[in-house]
Parts: sequence; C-alpha cells; structure tokens
Amino acid sequence: MEHFVGHLVSKLGLDQEVSLAIVALLGSAGAAAVVAAWPFLAPFVLTLRGILAVAGTAAAVGF
Repeated sequence: MEHFVGHLVSKLGLDQEVSLAIVALLGSAGAAAVVAAWPFLAPFVLTLRGILAVAGTAAAVGF
C-alpha cells in the first residue's frame, strides 16, 4: 500500500494524507468508490495530465 501512496505523491504531487485516503478508499470500497468520486476527481486528474503533456512537449521542443 505504501508503494501506491509513494507513487501518487511522486507522480502527481499530492500530499501524503490525500494519497493515503485515495488508496484506502480504493482498497476498501473499490469500484463503487471510484464511480462515486469520479465526478469530483476527473477535473483534477485530467488537468494534471494536460499540464504534464504540455510541459513535456515544451521541454522536448526546448531541448
């Protein structure tokens, strides 16, 4: 479980408490929790992916 928390902290820059809550939520309730939380988490996750994609592209072009 700590591996997943560390992954969320390192890749998405989330706080450890938030990452632990996400992992615990997914570990205990599974798919029902994802379905219930997706409308709230989708803008955050998709925004991060968009920022990372643009930053990666800019870094590649700048290199």
